[in-house]
Formats: sequence, C-alpha cells, structure tokens
Amino acid sequence: MLAMRAGAATTPTPRRGASSPSRSAPASASTLIAKKRNDNQHRVLRPRRPRVVVLAAASAASPNPGPGRANRTRTNVATTTPTPQASPMSLSSPPMSSVDGFMDVSMPTVLNANLGSVMAPPACDLDPKKTHIVCTLGPSSRTVDDLEDLLRAGMSVARFNFSHGTHEYHQETLDNLKIACKNTDLECGVLLDTKGPEIRTGMLDHGEPVMLEKDSEITLTTDYNASGNKNLIAVSYASLAKDVVPGSKILCADGSITFTVLSCDVEKGTVQVKCENSAKLGERKNMNLPGVNVDLPTITEKDRNDLINWGVKNKVDFVAASFVRKGSDIAHIRQVLGEAS
Repeated sequence: MLAMRAGAATTPTPRRGASSPSRSAPASASTLIAKKRNDNQHRVLRPRRPRVVVLAAASAASPNPGPGRANRTRTNVATTTPTPQASPMSLSSPPMSSVDGFMDVSMPTVLNANLGSVMAPPACDLDPKKTHIVCTLGPSSRTVDDLEDLLRAGMSVARFNFSHGTHEYHQETLDNLKIACKNTDLECGVLLDTKGPEIRTGMLDHGEPVMLEKDSEITLTTDYNASGNKNLIAVSYASLAKDVVPGSKILCADGSITFTVLSCDVEKGTVQVKCENSAKLGERKNMNLPGVNVDLPTITEKDRNDLINWGVKNKVDFVAASFVRKGSDIAHIRQVLGEAS
C-alpha cells in the first residue's frame, strides 16, 4: 500500500531510472508560479511579531544601506499590542517591518514624531491648593487697603507676631483683615505666633548699641537689672552659669555674634566669654545656646494669656509655637488650648 501524506498530491512516484519531466525540459514561468503557490499552501505559518511604537530617537544610520534604503536607520524599539492604522509615529502607529527585534525607520518619520506633547512635563508641579504664602502683618501692612492688596497678590495666611504689640493692637489689625476679606471675596487664615521662652540680652548704657571687638573678653551676668556696656552684658536666663561649660558656644542677635565660654561662676551667676567676631550689639537681642537643654517653661504666662484671651477668643486657624524642644511641648500647648475652648 502506498502511504499518503494528508493533502499531498495523488500522482504516483516515478520508478527509479525514469526520466522526470522537470529535469528533461525547463519549466515555464506559469508552471513555476503554480508550483510556488502550491508550496505556500503547506508552509507553516508563524505568528506575526507584535507591532511596535518608537519611543526613542533613531540610532546612527547603517554604514552600508541596501538598495532603496537610503536615509534609513535601524533602532531598538519597545513592543506593544497591534493597533489600527493611524498617523505616523502616534501611539497607534501602523505596522512596520521588523527583523530580529530591530525595525527599519525612515528619518523623516522619526523627525515628524510629535513626542513633545506626550513627554512634556506639566506646566506647574506645585498644587496651588497646598502651597500657601504666609505674610507677617505690621505697621506698614495693617490698613484695609494694604490688606486688600496683599490678598489679591496671593496672601493666604496672615501672621500675627505676639513678640510685639498689645491685644488691642492685634485686634484692630484682625478686624481690618476681616473687612478686606469681605471686600475682595477672598479667604485668609490667621496665625498666632507666640513669643515663647526666649533668652534675651538686657538694657545698655544710654540705650545705645555697643561695638564688640573680636577676641575681646566679656562678662555675661544673670542680673537682668544690670546696665550693659562693651565689657558687661546682662542675660535673662538665670541658669546660664550652670548650663554652659568652657568651650560652649553662645549665639547672639540672630547668630550675628558668637561667644566662646571661657569660665563659669555659678555662685555669682556670671560667665566669662570671648567674642569671636566684631559686631554691634543692641538692647534686648535674642540669645541661643546650641546643644544645651535650657531649663525654660514650654510657654510663658504671656504666651498663655495670648493663646487664651486672644487666640481662642478669635478662633485663630494656626498657632506657631516658638522655641519648641520636644514633643511634650506640643502636647502641653494643645492642653492649654483645649482647656480654654
């Protein structure tokens, strides 16, 4: 019995030695075309490669382009799922020839790709609803007209600095702010900034600033009633001589003046320091002790009065606590606010 392959031709196999028609005479063009079509019927169809979208610029042109391949480049591409016909280089590009993971792309096609609109960053990476401008209100910015200008310019939080001014002074400013908000139909938060447990220098002779020279030795005294000069400066912190040690740094006037501790006399309440730079010192300037756990209350009696009798009364939106040192300071401030509410 003659074994037959499925779909194979039924023509018997010629005997050995018999001449084959294809060998005896050249096949005509029509015969070759018919044979090619017949062979294609039995070719195993491989799955087509997925279509591609070019997401990067083309690489350098091939050094030996084939015929009809002038101005073409070869580049790696990222594969995507097949998509319908669309304009060149859009995210729904038509199929392009692909060989072994590479694709031939004509340079004009790459240059015409509108990738700018796809890859361009947003116009602004800040959410305007989450970014606020805090402005400190003072003598030059507390009238209704001034406050309206600030609101229109973008002020979203008004800071009331309770290191200066009375309750009556700040109340007048707040009343003007409410009028300005109503006139402009704009909202504004209210922030109460406490004075906090500050350390400050004392008064000076004749109320005039003194010139401190570099490398000069100065005595700091905890007798806050003493009148200061270039050789003696009063300090409001009673435990200064106990909390600092030789070699400690003391910063004064917003850090513009640096002192180095030379010696301490706890009984007299004095500290001998060396001035590290030349600068002028005025009255009641702030003083900081880096690295020292100062023995000061979280909030002073003035802070408590400001929070309860002005902040809670006016239902302020924010409290800025000055000189906070630990988490329990915040808990204490919240307790004071809760008891007064």
